[in-house]
Amino acid sequence: MPGTIDALCPATAPFFGFMGAAVALIFANLGAAYGTAKSGVGVSSMGVMKPDLIMKSIIPVVMAGVLGIYGLIIAVIIANGVMPPTSEGTTKYSSFTGFAHLAAGLACGLSGLAAGIAIGIVGDAGVRANAQQAKLYVGMVLILIFAEALGLYGLIVGLILTSKSHVAATELRVDAPPPPREGGDRGAASHEAWEARSREWPYVCSGLEW
Repeated sequence: MPGTIDALCPATAPFFGFMGAAVALIFANLGAAYGTAKSGVGVSSMGVMKPDLIMKSIIPVVMAGVLGIYGLIIAVIIANGVMPPTSEGTTKYSSFTGFAHLAAGLACGLSGLAAGIAIGIVGDAGVRANAQQAKLYVGMVLILIFAEALGLYGLIVGLILTSKSHVAATELRVDAPPPPREGGDRGAASHEAWEARSREWPYVCSGLEW
């Protein structure tokens, strides 16, 4: 790779951004899958005895599926925020932005996983108990709402972290302004040396603005 890469914008910075997008979607989908499967087993077992309560007991499955949407939202935002390298081979995507995107993905993904586990366990036991005692339905819904809120907390924090990221500006880095051509052959040689040095320093990350 030509030139020098600034310490604020290493070539490995996009890796953390892409990992943030991946873990947000993967862990959120894991939670949604577990919640859907666990509560679905309870709905199927309950439906054998009381099939008229199947649609009423489908709420845990719907709430578990929403967790996957939370992870999808954060993953799309992060993926659109990762900047590709420039034509000179340098990157404007800073480590600060990469770490922020990774933290956003972990916050949303792991919160969705925790919420999915809670929804699955509560949904499985809740629909079975509701089939025997109808008065437990309101309590089951309230428990599911608070379990779903865990995933919503992760989504909110993830959105805040993605908004904190900033793309670094770029500028041409040189050691000194070009010397004048005055002074005969010596001045011309110095000017040519400066031009050669400036071509070796491509547009690189110059820092962050916050």
